[in-house]
Amino acid sequence: MLKLAEDPILSSIFGGAIVGLGIGIIFRSSGSSGGFDIIGMLLARRKDFPMGTLLFAMNSVVILLSGFLFSWDAALNTLVSIFVLGKVIDKVHTHHVKLTLMIITRKGEEVKQHLLQNVYRGVTVIDSVGGFSNERSNVIITVISRYELTEVKTLIEEIDPEAFVNITETLEVMGLFHRKQH
Repeated sequence: MLKLAEDPILSSIFGGAIVGLGIGIIFRSSGSSGGFDIIGMLLARRKDFPMGTLLFAMNSVVILLSGFLFSWDAALNTLVSIFVLGKVIDKVHTHHVKLTLMIITRKGEEVKQHLLQNVYRGVTVIDSVGGFSNERSNVIITVISRYELTEVKTLIEEIDPEAFVNITETLEVMGLFHRKQH
């Protein structure tokens, strides 16, 4: 067997990163690798929490218990590996990341209807006047998941290619945030 690294910490870091990338891709495709993944997915759906962080917390309990029974060196190296694994999963599987879009457009009604029909998120429409141009327009505010961003940008571009869109990462959403069930 080919040994790439002699240093256990180096192996833990790169092993965690490689496995995290693979599992993140699996999660992004709505799959599972079994084990705590299933519990993590259920918790993440209910609490909208990062999957990698949940998996790190659950696996840490098991690893810490094994440290008492076996080797602390092995347990601590494994903790390093699953910490890196969790961070990489959270970078790849971004379902928990929410974005706030502020769309300034002269075609407010069309953009609003398009978003409501295709994205199933609530929108807020505010009448506005351009500070420089004095032209009337609408500001449409909505919160979406990171996965919906490409679709929403395409929808906006189809209706109003001249729309000004400000996209910011949202720290927290309070209130109802889910897709309508068809």
